[in-house]
Amino acid sequence: MYTKTIKVDPENIDETAIDSAGKIIKRGGLVAFPTETVYGLGADGLQKEAAAKIYEAKGRPSDNPLIIHIARKEDVFHLAKEVSEVACKLMDIFWPGPLTLIFEKQEGVPDETTGGLSTVAVRYPSHPIAQRLIEASGRFIAAPSANLSGKPSPTLAEHVIADLKGRVDMILDGGSVSIGIESTVLDVTGEVPVILRPGFITKEMLEDAVGEVKVDPAIQGDLTLDIKPKAPGMKYRHYAPKGELTIVEGNDIGMVAEEINSIAEVMLSQGKKVGIIATDESAALYRNGTVLSIGSREDDTTVAANLFRVLREFDSLGMEFIYSESFEGGKLGYAIMNRLLKAAGHRVIEVKGKDEVLEKNKIIFVCTTNSTRSYMAEVSMAKLLKDQNIEDVQVMSRGLVVLFEEPVNPKAQICLEAHGYPVKNYVTIQLTQEDIDTGCMILTMTEAEKNKVMDEYENVKRIYTIKEYANEQGEVLDPYGKEIVDYEYCLRELERLVEKTMIRLKGGKE
Repeated sequence: MYTKTIKVDPENIDETAIDSAGKIIKRGGLVAFPTETVYGLGADGLQKEAAAKIYEAKGRPSDNPLIIHIARKEDVFHLAKEVSEVACKLMDIFWPGPLTLIFEKQEGVPDETTGGLSTVAVRYPSHPIAQRLIEASGRFIAAPSANLSGKPSPTLAEHVIADLKGRVDMILDGGSVSIGIESTVLDVTGEVPVILRPGFITKEMLEDAVGEVKVDPAIQGDLTLDIKPKAPGMKYRHYAPKGELTIVEGNDIGMVAEEINSIAEVMLSQGKKVGIIATDESAALYRNGTVLSIGSREDDTTVAANLFRVLREFDSLGMEFIYSESFEGGKLGYAIMNRLLKAAGHRVIEVKGKDEVLEKNKIIFVCTTNSTRSYMAEVSMAKLLKDQNIEDVQVMSRGLVVLFEEPVNPKAQICLEAHGYPVKNYVTIQLTQEDIDTGCMILTMTEAEKNKVMDEYENVKRIYTIKEYANEQGEVLDPYGKEIVDYEYCLRELERLVEKTMIRLKGGKE
């Protein structure tokens, strides 16, 4: 498919370009265009074949609903079965603007647009190019972000071109968007409005307008695969750069910077390309890796505006590992962290003061069968906790494929007993959902085991391979079927890694 790109000045709109784009929408084609939030990929929202083209172009799962964009407030009554007084008040205050409202849908709204749901998402954008395109097309335009599914949302036409050239009919290049993160999504089908996706319109702003507003618990983490998302971005991995992104958080930005410097130094020594997301205030603290400022903490609208641009810039630079400061607090902190956590796959390192008591109340070491590696790590950590008089931390080990209870591997038992570790009465245990709570951290031996835990268990907030947490590359492989010396090496390696884990948990350095 040939993709035509046309530059359009938002302050002096080329009506010929808009008319051409409108005709493409009318005939069922695809047009990417700027909104005040991010660039959207538009098609006729009431034509199921056109909506299907959006999913195909993006590689987007078909149960991920689309937002329909309108150019007049009164058009919502053509799409929504019922519009409450609360919804009308919200529309009067926040439309046009970055607020999407969820209504029960009219029969004429196809399931292909709503992801099979009985509800429809509607927004009235404030960007002049978006408004003129909707008007020129004479259609209600369904438009998710104009990027390949899972990648960072586009805030420049260049981002759209990189992802969708050859997949869409036209791209309207209106320059940089102003906000940089997607709209707030608010469900107004019930008595109390519920935020399904945080955005520029905050919970506090909504409550000032209409009173009580709730937040959907699913925002805190990923939905399971058997649950339909109520709004765009609730279920599937979003915003992810090509490199592995990790958020490093802590109360002291100096200690956060030192932690990132330490990690980056190790990665660079191994020949890896490392990117660091800093702010205008903290950029000078970093001495390793490629540092990009995302904006100023004094004005978090700059952080929101630059988030996806920075992630895409690291992609263009070929960064293999990216480490970012955390951006909790502030007006947009919740919305920014929602995107950043999804982009990182909820991969977070917590930095604590050197004198703080270990706060995690449970550490679970996990391997495949729980007969060797994870148990070696458990007893090693238990000894360290006892030696350091830390009594309020529970340490355990579990397996991912424990078909029946069995004792520790005989060769592992010989090594453990030789070093004074307990093995009497030990039996292997299967990891269960009940083992996982908000206070636990899971450390696996391999990447495959980590992925299996993330795929098969819910509410996994803190999970790493043990070498990843110790700022090392590689995995702790199973010595099964090898010689006693290999089991001895495995135990020694795990003792060393557990020591580094303890240092990091307490906020120190190796």
